[in-house]
Amino acid sequence: GDRRGGWVAAALALVLHLGLLAGAGAQAAPPPPSGLRVTRVTTTSASVAWDPVEGAGAYRVFVSRFAAGPFLQDQDVRGAPLQSPPTSATVPDLVTGQIVYVRVSSGTVLGEYAEDPSPAVPALPIGPPTTAVSSIDTEVYNTSAVTLTWLYPGAAANSGPVATAFAVEYSCNGAAAQRYPQEFVEGRGEVVPAGGITLDATCSFTVISRNLNHDPADPWNPASSLNKRSGSSAFTMFSPPGFPPTVAGTGSTLETLTVEWSAAPRAVFYRVRYAEVLPSGAVGPQQTWSTDQTARQATVGGLQRARTYDITVEARNKYASGADPYQPGTTVRLTVEDFPAAPVSFVSGLTATTVEISWFPPPSTQLLNFEIYYQRLDLAGPRLRIVPPGGVILTVLTETITGLDTGVPLLVSVRAANLFGFGPFFNLTVTPFSAPTVAPASASAARYPPVPQSFASLSWAEVAGATLYKVQAQAQSGDGTWGPLADLEVPTYVGGGANVSGLAAGTTYRFRVFAGNPAGFEGTGALSNSVATDDVRQPSAEVEGLAVREATTESLTLTWTQPWEELAITEAFLINVSTSITFLGGSFPLFPEIPNPHLGAS
Repeated sequence: GDRRGGWVAAALALVLHLGLLAGAGAQAAPPPPSGLRVTRVTTTSASVAWDPVEGAGAYRVFVSRFAAGPFLQDQDVRGAPLQSPPTSATVPDLVTGQIVYVRVSSGTVLGEYAEDPSPAVPALPIGPPTTAVSSIDTEVYNTSAVTLTWLYPGAAANSGPVATAFAVEYSCNGAAAQRYPQEFVEGRGEVVPAGGITLDATCSFTVISRNLNHDPADPWNPASSLNKRSGSSAFTMFSPPGFPPTVAGTGSTLETLTVEWSAAPRAVFYRVRYAEVLPSGAVGPQQTWSTDQTARQATVGGLQRARTYDITVEARNKYASGADPYQPGTTVRLTVEDFPAAPVSFVSGLTATTVEISWFPPPSTQLLNFEIYYQRLDLAGPRLRIVPPGGVILTVLTETITGLDTGVPLLVSVRAANLFGFGPFFNLTVTPFSAPTVAPASASAARYPPVPQSFASLSWAEVAGATLYKVQAQAQSGDGTWGPLADLEVPTYVGGGANVSGLAAGTTYRFRVFAGNPAGFEGTGALSNSVATDDVRQPSAEVEGLAVREATTESLTLTWTQPWEELAITEAFLINVSTSITFLGGSFPLFPEIPNPHLGAS
């Protein structure tokens, strides 16, 4: 009886299953699956998976060596009775390194399949990576995150099987290394360290790579031979850079300006921007000429002649906290100039064998250099160029020509160069000669009647070859002795006399006059007779015509007059103001003194 009951149950199940099959055979084939993907490979196989299809009783896997086909049936995937079929399969017997394309079609339990399988996916049977990632670098960072880049295995020739997934281990500020939970699928990824990033501190990074030939149970198992670890790369997470200490123009055409600059602290890249300075003095809109350059030189083009531009050099490193990572920079103002004008030159020193030439630089917004030539005029000699030690261009505003012959005239030529080039020469003729050797004769001193308290009148005989005269004074003390020679307020004079100033009132003086020229002064001098200045006397008269010229609620403007002879000995005026302040019951006169006396006669 038990055996008969078992047979009956089995027969009923078989009839039910056949009925289900017959019912299914009446249904249309389900659509192809979606989400087809390669989940794992070995050197000779590839595993694929797909999303389940509602109503599917089986799946058929097709394989081809070509993306366009033809695709051949590889296997059918069926489930146990009354169960859905699996949604994965492994394609065996593949050739290492040879791509195959896989498609999957959905079907019924009776074997009816849709005519169009899923889109094909490529599968590459390969081994695990044999080389680690290289060239790990920081692309950008801030105090919370850092973006890293690296060159992954398989991306370069002879670097082994390609890696398709990456994990990053990091350690910042000396903390223990930990793996960032997010995986990356290319040679770039953003890591957000726990606790953030401290600027000017060090972070270290290790990149682990794998491909689809991995352990699905633990893809990032550090002990697995299917993963490849890089070495640790340490980086200082520098704070934002400073600005270039100097920016200078180094070249020019009629439509370009070339600038060079010194390195900015902590800088990696530079951006060059420029703006025109308008005739009103306002600065026009700024334009970017170059960005993310590492060279410290740039030639800005498309400029206009005789116009002025502000050229700004900004720096950045890999720190970025906003939309623009560049920091405020350094600006130089330059004009697109033609050749400079000739520098006005003059003789600033002279001896029997040397000539010192000085010059005024012509107007320019650019750094000027100078050249100086000289040539003897007594014979057709060569024109010689002054070459300073260690260079070929002068940047100073004076130069001494040595080794000359006394009395032989020279033609000296000076010219300036800006970024565009050299301008015209300024020419002058000069003859080396010696300082006078003869002192002036007949030096005499007298009172100066207009201002006898601080002036004296001098005269002397002029000396041949002298172009100027130096005067020094000696004051006599109360015991009749003479003090040392001292320079006057105005030390040198031209001609045969002068009214010297700066003397003390009530003092006896004598003077020594020296003859000279640009080569120097003779050393003896001519001593004059003595002369005494008048004692200082007090003004003897009050001012006249005191009047109020203007009055406001807070001030008074006063005017007055004084005779010229009194004004000559007046040093200051003292103004007293009498003010009455009215109180209830009476008034009280006050006489305060103005704290700051008004000087002069205004």
